[in-house]
Amino acid sequence: MKTIRRLYFYAVAIISIEVVTWGVINLLRSIFSADKITNDASTLAGALALIFVGVPIFLIHWLWAQRVSAKDDEEKTAGIRAIFFYGILLGTLIPAVQNLLALIDRTFLSAANIYVTRAIVGGTQTWVDNLIAIVVNLLIAAYFWKTLQDEWRTLPETEAFAEIRRLYRFIWMLYGLMMVIYGTQQALNY
Repeated sequence: MKTIRRLYFYAVAIISIEVVTWGVINLLRSIFSADKITNDASTLAGALALIFVGVPIFLIHWLWAQRVSAKDDEEKTAGIRAIFFYGILLGTLIPAVQNLLALIDRTFLSAANIYVTRAIVGGTQTWVDNLIAIVVNLLIAAYFWKTLQDEWRTLPETEAFAEIRRLYRFIWMLYGLMMVIYGTQQALNY
């Protein structure tokens, strides 16, 4: 029963923090892009709704998880908790990298006088859109990275966390390999 409860609380926490993250990104994008405010008030309303609904749900579930893990070593060392931490890092760092790649791609296309809409990633975005997504995702990732580092120092048993960290690193290597293969394929195709 504890595993199901953990799974529920961490799943809701990770979903709600992602909802809040993208709500904040959409809100900031609509604030810093004047034409989006006048053209699409529903984007602004949607972003605010994501934030106002997501924040309380995240706080309830995250604070519960933190409180229970502080009291119980079994909760603190649970594999689901490790999956949550490394999953949220993937869920924030991969979009930050993708937005960085989009920013670099459009910069090179502009320097070569090629239409930026031909960019492989983020052709319809602006540099402000990418910077906002990068900053917000990195801020969320920094919080959870710091929390994870604090967890590692106080873990009585590190086996579950070490296994998930190994999987996390494997996913990053796989992601990098996929990007290299795709980039090589695009270069050869060009």
